[in-house]
Amino acid sequence: MIGGRLLPAQPAELHTMEESHVRQQKTFRSVRTALDKALGHPKGNEARHLTTIAGMITGIVLGRGVQLPDVAAKIPDLSLPASREKKLYRCLKNEKITH
Repeated sequence: MIGGRLLPAQPAELHTMEESHVRQQKTFRSVRTALDKALGHPKGNEARHLTTIAGMITGIVLGRGVQLPDVAAKIPDLSLPASREKKLYRCLKNEKITH
């Protein structure tokens, strides 16, 4: 209550979306930290590529599939899902990154 007026309740959907985003962020951070430890804290382009790969792993785990649109939708990023999908596609096609 503010100034004698009742505030409207938040929709349950908004609360669920926030929980989902927090879960995505926590999963991404866990994956990125594990990769950093395993690979010795890379710098520069290697670190940038590792962030993309960590996002890809996060999307696969949370999306429970490997189709790029589904994976991209689960990456906690501020960019549009189509942009994330294109980023993943470029990473997969990059000959300098070994799979």
